[in-house]
Amino acid sequence: MHASKKKPEEILELLFEELADFAVRATADFKSVREEFDPWYSLPQHSGSGSILTSKKASALLDQLTEHALRLRNLEARVSHGDLKKEIGEEAVRRFLKEERAIDRQQADRLLSWAAKRAEGRCGEFKYFFPVRFTFQEEPHQIDLGSVKLKWLQRFDADLFGHTKKYLASQKDEKSREWSRKHLRQAIEYYESYKWFAEVTIRGCDEKRAEDLAYELATSALDCLYFLIGRKGTYRVEIGRFKLASDHRALAWIKPNGTMMVQTSHGSLDAMGFKDGWSKDLERPDVQESLDLIRTLLDTKANLTLRRPLANRFLDAARWFGEGVRDKKSHSKIVKFITSIERLVVAGKSEDISETVATRVADLTIESDHLADWVEKKKLVKRAYALRSDLVHGSVSPFSDPVLKGVSSCGDLAEEVLHIALHRIRKDGLMATDVSEAEYAAWFSGIRTWVLKIHERNEDVGL
Repeated sequence: MHASKKKPEEILELLFEELADFAVRATADFKSVREEFDPWYSLPQHSGSGSILTSKKASALLDQLTEHALRLRNLEARVSHGDLKKEIGEEAVRRFLKEERAIDRQQADRLLSWAAKRAEGRCGEFKYFFPVRFTFQEEPHQIDLGSVKLKWLQRFDADLFGHTKKYLASQKDEKSREWSRKHLRQAIEYYESYKWFAEVTIRGCDEKRAEDLAYELATSALDCLYFLIGRKGTYRVEIGRFKLASDHRALAWIKPNGTMMVQTSHGSLDAMGFKDGWSKDLERPDVQESLDLIRTLLDTKANLTLRRPLANRFLDAARWFGEGVRDKKSHSKIVKFITSIERLVVAGKSEDISETVATRVADLTIESDHLADWVEKKKLVKRAYALRSDLVHGSVSPFSDPVLKGVSSCGDLAEEVLHIALHRIRKDGLMATDVSEAEYAAWFSGIRTWVLKIHERNEDVGL
């Protein structure tokens, strides 16, 4: 939807004029207005019997009213637009056709305020359980990422036991309960195809938006897990889709000497294997600090009423990185890894994006006080950025040797930038509610000044 410059009362006037005009023309010759008719949307007759034929233009005007209502309570990403549009249309018919209220600013505001309040009233807290393909080991039983908790499967039955009893008890009769038992058994059987699941809590949205938002939140948690634990050890970690216990696969091929080879796999085994005791690393102070920052990130996405620009920007960058990890193709991995870096460091105006990206990444990830080391890091970033540019502009084959060789270094660079940037932005930055593009660019300028002073100081002392 595009922002409407018209006032709500003006849109309402146009809406009812269009409905009346379309009704006259449709009655006279429906074939002549068939292309204008919106078959997917209709309004009820104010008499309560039948529907009002609705044109695409009228439907578009209702979209504009819906947009106004959404902005009243910042509901754009939180509620189903279709449900709100339906309520506004039906209530507009009742108020202005049936009750014959005057269409003025006050009445228009009352209609939209009523609709927005109803929509917000449907918002609440929802909890979803997604199976996750993670690791064979049951350690550490649980990884707490705040709004997302990764849990060993044995916790699933225990966590849901009280809810399943209520679920069955809520059924009206024995036949319904029997069907629900079967339904529940099928669900549990599906979950048991996996070793882990994600318990995801989403707040501030309605039920129709909740599932998609919860899935996005769970995916963001995995995006962060990739750079926390390392993408090379977690590249197969993903949210479950198919029942992998029955996902048997095979591949046959003939070797140069004529020997036939056969490979088979069992879906439930397609998980990561970590060394025993790997979860002890999660207890390290530096990892605990990272986990705390990740919880802050995910809480931002879990609560739709929060506004945290830097946290959202970081999650955007992490998503590009996560998509790169999950991708199987080297050329698209490179595009996604470098776009992840670009989303994180590009802010404000720049005449040369590649120069800006290379300078800011070198500044951000600096580990040495020596100018020569900084220059080498900047060159590395420029090479990676140039490879991405060559790919997207068609200057290099996606199957060429530089691409196959470059994917690992691009992934390493993106992983490093995400991890360091998370700690440089810090918790107060992630929680900041009002950070403009210009202010974020100024933050990078401050880092640039700091790095220049370090290099100047070292030149003065002859280092």
